[in-house]
Amino acid sequence: TYSPAYQRHFSSNVLVNLGNLRDNDLATKKRIRLGRGNGSRRGNYGGRGMNGQNARGGGHMLYDGGQLGLLKFPITRERPPYQVLYTQLGLSKLMEYIQLGLLSKEREITMKAPVHFPLHIKVTACDPETKKCIEANGGSVTRVYYEEEGLKAHLHPSLYTKKKLPFPRPAHSWHPKFDGQFDAIGEMPCKI
Repeated sequence: TYSPAYQRHFSSNVLVNLGNLRDNDLATKKRIRLGRGNGSRRGNYGGRGMNGQNARGGGHMLYDGGQLGLLKFPITRERPPYQVLYTQLGLSKLMEYIQLGLLSKEREITMKAPVHFPLHIKVTACDPETKKCIEANGGSVTRVYYEEEGLKAHLHPSLYTKKKLPFPRPAHSWHPKFDGQFDAIGEMPCKI
């Protein structure tokens, strides 16, 4: 039960393989070439009409009729998730602030407002030499863990108080990859 078109191409004793496959008659249409004379069905103006922007190359591909176009943003490359950038504060700078009277001696040192010997500091990270130096003088260093939103609330509490927003909840725990890097979880609302 072969179609007539199939029988025209292949005799009954020829095997069909990849080398002798072909389409049926009228299965495909030949593309009409534009602007190749009136005998080609699309000659003269090529179906575009007379003159005007659309008869020529057309407008810019991003032109949207005067609407504000898509703005070009600078390329922003992601920072690796494990890379954490801290602002460094050396002990010499800390002592300078204390001697100038910029820091209160009664309040606990936090990341927001660093105090006198013996120093009791709460920071996110601290190098071992600084920690040994502070502890040798009777002070203490507590490495406190904050999530991103909690750290934002800790450093800029006015963002929440102005809008009467609740402070974010403290972090439940830190990721196992941070084991050994922190001593405590930061409190919310922050005591500054």
